[in-house]
Amino acid sequence: MKKNYLTALLILTIHFVFSQDYSKIDNIVKYYPKYFYSFENLAEQISNDFDSEIDQVRALYFWVSNNIKYDYDHNLSLKIKINETDSYQSKIEYDRILIDRYAKTCLKENRGVCEGYSLIIKNTLDILNIENKLIKGYAKTGIQDIGNISDIKNHSWNAIKINNTWRLIDATMSTGLTRTNQEEFNFNDNYFLVEPEDLILSHFPKFEEWQLLNNTVERTTFFYAPFFHDTYYFSKLKLHDKTLGLIKVKPNDKISLTFETIDPRKTYLYKFDKDELPSVLTLKKRKEKYITSIIFKKKNNTRLTIYENGNPVISFKIDAI
Repeated sequence: MKKNYLTALLILTIHFVFSQDYSKIDNIVKYYPKYFYSFENLAEQISNDFDSEIDQVRALYFWVSNNIKYDYDHNLSLKIKINETDSYQSKIEYDRILIDRYAKTCLKENRGVCEGYSLIIKNTLDILNIENKLIKGYAKTGIQDIGNISDIKNHSWNAIKINNTWRLIDATMSTGLTRTNQEEFNFNDNYFLVEPEDLILSHFPKFEEWQLLNNTVERTTFFYAPFFHDTYYFSKLKLHDKTLGLIKVKPNDKISLTFETIDPRKTYLYKFDKDELPSVLTLKKRKEKYITSIIFKKKNNTRLTIYENGNPVISFKIDAI
């Protein structure tokens, strides 16, 4: 009985740590300087204000996601060079100098690509003595990635170890910045302590172990899966896990989709890219699952998107045959 009580208490404690309200932390960090000129200064500011590791990680994550702009034109990368006076013994040492210099420049100039965000977090967490790992891999950015199996790493994010449990964060994805809106941060929590089974929908790490899943996902499965928008993580609309993101279909044929769960109180919509307006998605319950059939009418359609509350949730690539 005592053992069961302690186990239940541990589970409750872990759940509380990873589901707490971070508004108090965020409100303090909002008043931090916009610029820090060294990782040591940033770490010192955080350690002075927060004691627990999870609070320190949150403070760092919130500051980075609300102050570091994305370097869409890669201007910083072009500026970082090895000088003739620099001393290095090998290619590994050469790369280390470049990475170190790039990380420091990203912090000082408040901009960088995904690697810059991840390096700022890694270097600061190292000073705070919080165990962490910079993860490199591939991230889907749209339906163009569906079916295109790539060996080229295009993204990086971080893993942190809290209470002996590895957790995943991606500060780049939480800024809310886009190429058309590079100035106004629109912070969201979608990628802070994101569950591994959710992150694998959009992020594929180079090394399998950093999926943090008991049943790992194959590369082909990842690239042929649909494109899941941020809203999917918080939606009750859960797609059957065997559904392909590349749909081959003839005009006037039906596209069948199966969902594990839905919110019966909501009205879901769908829209092909050439449609002027979305249509209501009709869902029928069959053996604890929900089935829908959508008629494919226009051969020049290339995208099908499912919406919840007016927000895109899942997108599929259409291959008309």
